[in-house]
Amino acid sequence: MLPIGYFICFFLSLSVTFGFAQNSIKGKVQSTDGQPLPFANVLLLNVKDSSLVKGAVANDVGMYAFEQLKPNRYLITATTVGYRTTYSSPFALSNQEATQQLATLTLPALEKRLNEVTVIAKKPIFEQQIG
Repeated sequence: MLPIGYFICFFLSLSVTFGFAQNSIKGKVQSTDGQPLPFANVLLLNVKDSSLVKGAVANDVGMYAFEQLKPNRYLITATTVGYRTTYSSPFALSNQEATQQLATLTLPALEKRLNEVTVIAKKPIFEQQIG
């Protein structure tokens, strides 16, 4: 029978190993005028095939985070209503970096011009109403 001290050391060594294996990415999304874009959709994609790794929604100040990531090459895409979809440059996440802070993603506004609208209304000459 092994003493309880061996079990404690074993579990502590496992927690240290798992603690170092968890990487995270943090960043911010904003408009071209520097205003944060709250609740923007942010996706973490694999560079190799653009497959979705994780998705997140930016908080009310435009900040997002992805946690518990494996070392790999990734890129970020962000989109929200009224703005163009924007992609980050590809980046590598290694075992040595616990948290990587990415450059701010700036989304340009969509510019849509509407054609002229003419509203024409005609009031009927005679209206029949109940009662």
